[in-house]
Amino acid sequence: MKQLMISLDKQIADSNSRVAHRMISYGTEHDLYILIPDFEAKKIFELSSRVRVETTGGSKLQQFYRLITRGQDIINRYGLNFITTQDPFFTGLVGLALRTRRRSQFRTKKEKRQVKLEVQIHGDFYGSDFYKRRAGIKAKVQYYIGKWIVLRYADKIRVVSRRIKNNLVEMGLAKSKVRVRRIPTFLNYAESVGGMSTLKERYSFDKVFLWVGRMAPVKNLDFLIDVFEEVVEERPTWGLVLVGDGSEKKNLQEKVEELDLEFNVRFETWVENPENYFRDADCFLFPSLSEGYGLVVQEAIATNLPVVMSDVGVA
Repeated sequence: MKQLMISLDKQIADSNSRVAHRMISYGTEHDLYILIPDFEAKKIFELSSRVRVETTGGSKLQQFYRLITRGQDIINRYGLNFITTQDPFFTGLVGLALRTRRRSQFRTKKEKRQVKLEVQIHGDFYGSDFYKRRAGIKAKVQYYIGKWIVLRYADKIRVVSRRIKNNLVEMGLAKSKVRVRRIPTFLNYAESVGGMSTLKERYSFDKVFLWVGRMAPVKNLDFLIDVFEEVVEERPTWGLVLVGDGSEKKNLQEKVEELDLEFNVRFETWVENPENYFRDADCFLFPSLSEGYGLVVQEAIATNLPVVMSDVGVA
Protein backbone atom coordinates (compact mmCIF):
# COMPACT_ATOMS: atom_id res chain seq x y z
CA MET A 1 0.00 0.00 0.00
CA LYS A 2 1.09 3.58 -0.69
CA GLN A 3 0.35 6.08 2.08
CA LEU A 4 0.42 9.85 2.50
CA MET A 5 1.17 10.97 6.06
CA ILE A 6 0.58 14.51 7.36
CA SER A 7 2.77 15.01 10.43
CA LEU A 8 3.87 17.84 12.73
CA ASP A 9 6.87 15.98 14.16
CA LYS A 10 10.08 17.87 13.42
CA GLN A 11 12.24 14.98 14.61
CA ILE A 12 11.40 13.10 11.42
CA ALA A 13 13.92 15.38 9.69
CA ASP A 14 16.69 14.00 11.93
CA SER A 15 17.62 10.64 10.41
CA ASN A 16 19.21 9.57 13.73
CA SER A 17 16.12 10.23 15.86
CA ARG A 18 13.86 7.52 17.22
CA VAL A 19 10.93 9.02 15.31
CA ALA A 20 12.83 8.78 12.01
CA HIS A 21 13.69 5.14 12.78
CA ARG A 22 10.00 4.49 13.41
CA MET A 23 9.10 6.01 10.02
CA ILE A 24 11.72 3.83 8.35
CA SER A 25 10.20 0.75 10.03
CA TYR A 26 6.76 1.78 8.73
CA GLY A 27 8.35 1.99 5.29
CA THR A 28 9.08 -1.73 5.37
CA GLU A 29 5.31 -2.26 5.24
CA HIS A 30 4.24 0.57 2.90
CA ASP A 31 5.59 3.19 0.53
CA LEU A 32 5.34 6.28 2.71
CA TYR A 33 5.16 9.92 1.60
CA ILE A 34 5.37 12.34 4.54
CA LEU A 35 4.38 16.03 4.47
CA ILE A 36 5.46 18.26 7.38
CA PRO A 37 4.30 21.91 7.75
CA ASP A 38 6.53 22.98 10.66
CA PHE A 39 9.64 24.15 8.84
CA GLU A 40 10.79 27.55 7.63
CA ALA A 41 12.15 26.38 4.28
CA LYS A 42 10.88 23.78 1.85
CA LYS A 43 12.93 20.58 1.83
CA ILE A 44 12.66 17.23 0.08
CA PHE A 45 14.66 14.22 1.24
CA GLU A 46 14.48 10.43 1.67
CA LEU A 47 14.82 8.49 4.92
CA SER A 48 14.90 5.25 2.94
CA SER A 49 14.07 3.98 -0.53
CA ARG A 50 10.41 3.74 0.56
CA VAL A 51 10.09 6.79 2.83
CA ARG A 52 10.09 10.25 1.22
CA VAL A 53 9.71 13.45 3.28
CA GLU A 54 8.74 16.92 2.14
CA THR A 55 8.33 20.10 4.19
CA THR A 56 6.26 23.14 3.22
CA GLY A 57 7.43 26.23 5.09
CA GLY A 58 5.34 29.39 5.30
CA SER A 59 2.79 30.82 7.73
CA LYS A 60 0.02 28.65 9.19
CA LEU A 61 -2.38 29.64 6.43
CA GLN A 62 0.27 29.05 3.76
CA GLN A 63 1.09 25.69 5.32
CA PHE A 64 -2.56 24.63 5.16
CA TYR A 65 -2.82 25.60 1.48
CA ARG A 66 0.53 24.03 0.56
CA LEU A 67 -0.24 20.79 2.37
CA ILE A 68 -3.44 20.42 0.35
CA THR A 69 -1.88 21.32 -3.01
CA ARG A 70 1.26 19.22 -2.49
CA GLY A 71 -0.77 16.37 -1.00
CA GLN A 72 -3.12 16.39 -3.97
CA ASP A 73 -0.16 16.35 -6.36
CA ILE A 74 1.48 13.40 -4.56
CA ILE A 75 -1.79 11.45 -4.43
CA ASN A 76 -2.40 11.93 -8.15
CA ARG A 77 1.20 11.33 -9.22
CA TYR A 78 1.79 8.12 -7.26
CA GLY A 79 -1.77 6.78 -7.16
CA LEU A 80 -2.16 6.86 -3.37
CA ASN A 81 -5.43 5.72 -1.84
CA PHE A 82 -4.71 6.08 1.89
CA ILE A 83 -4.15 9.25 3.95
CA THR A 84 -3.07 9.20 7.59
CA THR A 85 -2.81 12.29 9.81
CA GLN A 86 -1.00 12.81 13.11
CA ASP A 87 -3.93 14.37 14.97
CA PRO A 88 -7.63 15.27 14.61
CA PHE A 89 -6.90 19.00 14.54
CA PHE A 90 -4.75 20.86 11.98
CA THR A 91 -3.38 17.81 10.17
CA GLY A 92 -6.73 16.01 10.47
CA LEU A 93 -8.53 18.90 8.78
CA VAL A 94 -5.94 18.85 5.98
CA GLY A 95 -6.46 15.11 5.55
CA LEU A 96 -10.24 15.52 5.42
CA ALA A 97 -9.91 18.25 2.79
CA LEU A 98 -7.58 16.06 0.71
CA ARG A 99 -9.89 13.05 0.91
CA THR A 100 -12.94 15.15 0.01
CA ARG A 101 -11.19 16.69 -3.00
CA ARG A 102 -9.90 13.32 -4.13
CA ARG A 103 -13.28 11.61 -3.85
CA SER A 104 -15.02 14.43 -5.71
CA GLN A 105 -12.93 13.52 -8.75
CA PHE A 106 -14.42 10.03 -8.98
CA ARG A 107 -17.73 9.27 -10.66
CA THR A 108 -18.87 6.05 -8.99
CA LYS A 109 -19.41 5.17 -5.32
CA LYS A 110 -17.04 2.21 -5.68
CA GLU A 111 -14.20 4.49 -6.74
CA LYS A 112 -14.94 6.95 -3.91
CA ARG A 113 -14.63 4.23 -1.31
CA GLN A 114 -11.07 3.53 -2.47
CA VAL A 115 -9.73 6.72 -0.82
CA LYS A 116 -9.48 6.26 2.95
CA LEU A 117 -8.66 8.74 5.71
CA GLU A 118 -7.09 7.52 8.95
CA VAL A 119 -6.76 9.96 11.85
CA GLN A 120 -4.17 9.16 14.50
CA ILE A 121 -4.67 10.16 18.13
CA HIS A 122 -1.57 10.06 20.32
CA GLY A 123 -3.01 12.02 23.25
CA ASP A 124 -6.09 11.38 25.35
CA PHE A 125 -7.65 14.67 24.24
CA TYR A 126 -11.27 13.63 24.76
CA GLY A 127 -10.83 11.41 27.81
CA SER A 128 -10.71 14.29 30.27
CA ASP A 129 -11.50 18.01 30.29
CA PHE A 130 -7.86 19.07 30.78
CA TYR A 131 -7.31 20.25 27.20
CA LYS A 132 -10.72 21.88 27.04
CA ARG A 133 -10.18 23.76 30.31
CA ARG A 134 -6.65 24.94 29.52
CA ALA A 135 -7.20 25.80 25.86
CA GLY A 136 -7.61 29.32 24.49
CA ILE A 137 -10.29 30.24 21.96
CA LYS A 138 -8.22 29.09 18.96
CA ALA A 139 -7.45 25.75 20.59
CA LYS A 140 -11.08 25.28 21.65
CA VAL A 141 -12.17 25.75 18.02
CA GLN A 142 -9.70 23.05 16.96
CA TYR A 143 -10.89 20.84 19.81
CA TYR A 144 -14.50 20.88 18.64
CA ILE A 145 -13.66 20.68 14.93
CA GLY A 146 -11.70 17.54 15.70
CA LYS A 147 -14.51 16.09 17.81
CA TRP A 148 -17.54 16.87 15.65
CA ILE A 149 -16.12 16.97 12.11
CA VAL A 150 -12.76 15.26 11.59
CA LEU A 151 -13.33 12.19 13.78
CA ARG A 152 -16.95 11.77 12.64
CA TYR A 153 -16.02 11.70 8.96
CA ALA A 154 -12.72 9.79 9.18
CA ASP A 155 -12.80 6.24 7.81
CA LYS A 156 -10.47 4.93 10.52
CA ILE A 157 -9.11 6.21 13.81
CA ARG A 158 -5.79 4.86 15.07
CA VAL A 159 -4.98 5.24 18.75
CA VAL A 160 -2.02 4.22 20.87
CA SER A 161 -3.84 2.73 23.86
CA ARG A 162 -7.04 0.95 24.86
CA ARG A 163 -7.79 3.85 27.21
CA ILE A 164 -8.17 6.27 24.29
CA LYS A 165 -10.26 3.78 22.32
CA ASN A 166 -12.67 3.29 25.22
CA ASN A 167 -13.03 7.05 25.67
CA LEU A 168 -13.78 7.56 21.97
CA VAL A 169 -16.38 4.77 21.97
CA GLU A 170 -18.03 6.36 25.02
CA MET A 171 -18.08 9.60 23.02
CA GLY A 172 -20.25 7.87 20.41
CA LEU A 173 -17.77 6.70 17.75
CA ALA A 174 -18.22 3.20 16.34
CA LYS A 175 -16.02 0.62 18.06
CA SER A 176 -15.17 -0.99 14.71
CA LYS A 177 -13.82 2.34 13.47
CA VAL A 178 -11.17 2.63 16.18
CA ARG A 179 -8.09 0.42 16.31
CA VAL A 180 -5.20 0.29 18.76
CA ARG A 181 -1.65 0.33 17.46
CA ARG A 182 0.99 0.79 20.10
CA ILE A 183 4.08 2.87 19.44
CA PRO A 184 7.11 0.60 18.84
CA THR A 185 9.94 1.13 21.32
CA PHE A 186 13.44 1.33 19.85
CA LEU A 187 16.00 0.98 22.63
CA ASN A 188 19.65 0.82 21.66
CA TYR A 189 21.58 0.36 24.87
CA ALA A 190 24.86 0.36 22.95
CA GLU A 191 24.35 4.10 22.43
CA SER A 192 25.01 5.53 25.87
CA VAL A 193 26.01 8.98 27.06
CA GLY A 194 29.73 8.38 27.43
CA GLY A 195 31.52 9.63 30.51
CA MET A 196 28.39 10.58 32.43
CA SER A 197 28.97 10.15 36.17
CA THR A 198 26.18 8.61 38.18
CA LEU A 199 23.54 11.03 39.41
CA LYS A 200 24.11 10.04 43.03
CA GLU A 201 27.81 10.90 42.82
CA ARG A 202 27.25 14.13 40.89
CA TYR A 203 24.60 15.52 43.25
CA SER A 204 25.44 13.65 46.50
CA PHE A 205 22.01 12.00 46.64
CA ASP A 206 21.24 8.81 48.57
CA LYS A 207 18.24 8.11 46.34
CA VAL A 208 17.37 9.52 42.92
CA PHE A 209 13.83 10.02 41.62
CA LEU A 210 13.67 10.73 37.89
CA TRP A 211 11.32 12.42 35.43
CA VAL A 212 11.99 12.68 31.66
CA GLY A 213 9.95 14.49 29.01
CA ARG A 214 8.52 17.75 27.69
CA MET A 215 7.97 20.39 30.35
CA ALA A 216 4.39 21.48 29.70
CA PRO A 217 1.37 22.13 32.01
CA VAL A 218 -0.18 18.72 31.25
CA LYS A 219 2.91 17.01 32.72
CA ASN A 220 1.94 18.30 36.21
CA LEU A 221 5.52 19.05 37.32
CA ASP A 222 4.37 21.96 39.47
CA PHE A 223 2.49 19.43 41.61
CA LEU A 224 5.48 17.06 41.62
CA ILE A 225 7.76 19.76 43.04
CA ASP A 226 5.19 20.51 45.77
CA VAL A 227 5.17 16.84 46.70
CA PHE A 228 8.95 16.66 46.76
CA GLU A 229 9.10 19.64 49.09
CA GLU A 230 7.32 17.47 51.66
CA VAL A 231 9.51 14.45 50.89
CA VAL A 232 12.81 16.21 51.59
CA GLU A 233 11.59 17.40 54.98
CA GLU A 234 11.91 13.77 56.08
CA ARG A 235 14.57 12.63 53.57
CA PRO A 236 16.94 15.58 53.01
CA THR A 237 19.42 13.48 50.99
CA TRP A 238 16.89 12.32 48.40
CA GLY A 239 16.90 14.04 45.03
CA LEU A 240 14.58 14.68 42.08
CA VAL A 241 16.16 15.00 38.61
CA LEU A 242 14.03 16.55 35.84
CA VAL A 243 15.37 15.84 32.35
CA GLY A 244 13.88 17.80 29.46
CA ASP A 245 12.94 21.18 28.04
CA GLY A 246 9.71 23.02 27.32
CA SER A 247 7.53 26.05 27.93
CA GLU A 248 7.31 25.50 31.72
CA LYS A 249 11.00 24.99 32.46
CA LYS A 250 11.78 28.57 33.49
CA ASN A 251 8.72 28.76 35.75
CA LEU A 252 9.64 25.46 37.38
CA GLN A 253 13.22 26.59 37.99
CA GLU A 254 11.93 29.78 39.63
CA LYS A 255 9.59 27.76 41.83
CA VAL A 256 12.45 25.51 42.96
CA GLU A 257 14.43 28.62 43.96
CA GLU A 258 11.46 30.11 45.84
CA LEU A 259 11.00 26.86 47.80
CA ASP A 260 14.74 26.66 48.50
CA LEU A 261 14.97 23.24 46.85
CA GLU A 262 18.01 23.90 44.62
CA PHE A 263 19.99 21.11 46.31
CA ASN A 264 17.26 18.46 46.00
CA VAL A 265 15.66 19.29 42.63
CA ARG A 266 18.02 19.39 39.63
CA PHE A 267 17.34 20.20 35.99
CA GLU A 268 19.05 18.57 33.03
CA THR A 269 18.53 19.32 29.36
CA TRP A 270 16.78 16.92 26.98
CA VAL A 271 18.82 14.03 25.53
CA GLU A 272 17.80 11.84 22.60
CA ASN A 273 18.73 8.65 24.47
CA PRO A 274 17.89 8.89 28.22
CA GLU A 275 18.87 5.29 28.98
CA ASN A 276 21.79 6.26 31.25
CA TYR A 277 19.42 8.32 33.40
CA PHE A 278 17.15 5.29 33.81
CA ARG A 279 20.17 3.23 34.87
CA ASP A 280 21.22 5.78 37.48
CA ALA A 281 17.81 6.37 39.10
CA ASP A 282 16.02 4.48 41.88
CA CYS A 283 12.47 5.29 40.74
CA PHE A 284 10.75 6.94 37.78
CA LEU A 285 7.92 9.42 38.42
CA PHE A 286 5.16 10.21 35.92
CA PRO A 287 2.50 12.56 37.38
CA SER A 288 0.83 13.67 34.11
CA LEU A 289 -2.76 14.91 34.12
CA SER A 290 -3.43 13.37 30.71
CA GLU A 291 -1.46 11.09 28.36
CA GLY A 292 -2.30 9.11 25.29
CA TYR A 293 0.44 6.57 25.81
CA GLY A 294 3.57 7.48 27.75
CA LEU A 295 6.43 5.90 25.79
CA VAL A 296 8.96 7.04 28.38
CA VAL A 297 7.24 4.81 30.96
CA GLN A 298 7.79 1.80 28.70
CA GLU A 299 11.45 2.74 28.35
CA ALA A 300 11.86 3.03 32.11
CA ILE A 301 10.30 -0.40 32.60
CA ALA A 302 12.60 -1.83 29.92
CA THR A 303 15.57 -0.89 32.15
CA ASN A 304 13.89 -2.50 35.20
CA LEU A 305 13.32 0.90 36.83
CA PRO A 306 10.31 1.00 39.21
CA VAL A 307 7.60 3.46 38.13
CA VAL A 308 5.13 5.52 40.15
CA MET A 309 2.59 7.18 37.85
CA SER A 310 -0.83 8.76 37.70
CA ASP A 311 -3.72 6.86 36.15
CA VAL A 312 -3.11 7.99 32.55
CA GLY A 313 -1.87 6.50 29.29
CA VAL A 314 -0.45 3.00 29.66
CA ALA A 315 -1.06 2.79 33.42
